[in-house]
Amino acid sequence: MERKRRRRGEERRGRGEKEKEGGATIQLDNVAVKVHMYGLTTSLHLQCGCYLLKVYQLLHNELERR
Repeated sequence: MERKRRRRGEERRGRGEKEKEGGATIQLDNVAVKVHMYGLTTSLHLQCGCYLLKVYQLLHNELERR
């Protein structure tokens, strides 16, 4: 499924082009953390990994502050 989506994205935008995608908002005890993802083309897995790591770090920092 991811392969099909990636292939379609490459056909639409071409390889290597960066295009701004939508962001995601996570609600944690009245704290909204907004993170944007960029350029989901050939580096789909790497981008998702970096995105999840960033979200984890933000949530972890917020919990440590409390």
